[in-house]
Amino acid sequence: MRRAHIGLVVAATVAALVAGCGSEPSQSVTSNGPPPPTAPVGADGKPITSLCDLLTVADFSELTGQPATAPTPVPASANQAVCNYGGSLRMSVLVGGTVSDATAAYQSTLKTAGFVEVKPGAIGGVDESSYGTAQGLGLLNVRRLKLVVSISVPGSSGEVQLVQLAGRVLSRANALGT
Repeated sequence: MRRAHIGLVVAATVAALVAGCGSEPSQSVTSNGPPPPTAPVGADGKPITSLCDLLTVADFSELTGQPATAPTPVPASANQAVCNYGGSLRMSVLVGGTVSDATAAYQSTLKTAGFVEVKPGAIGGVDESSYGTAQGLGLLNVRRLKLVVSISVPGSSGEVQLVQLAGRVLSRANALGT
């Protein structure tokens, strides 16, 4: 009797395995890629109206300890802006039409910034980045896909502050080709 019971269990297991072979999966296969991009948002989580909204007065004040004012965009469009937050607190943002355009713009920032010294690879998780000093400023340049960001703060010891500011910009930029 025991042999018949074991045989029945084995037969039921084999039948279950055979029945499962070749059947269609009950759920569709999904991609493990990144989620679709969302609109770029400001610090308040709402869609931005200007690229200068990617950093706020509070961001600069909190991370640099410097007094900041509402950003005054110098040239501003949907694809680029130069934002002055008072003093030497500044951010430039460019969204290139292609990755090649953004790469060329990034390379141009390295040539025109007047760096005294440059440290490449200043921030991880991006395509290109560099930290340097020039004319009493700390400067960080970042390119992630089509997005190019340059941020400057007074002094030459602001690398950590600049990386934190860039991190905020990148986390808010989402759908800007990054």
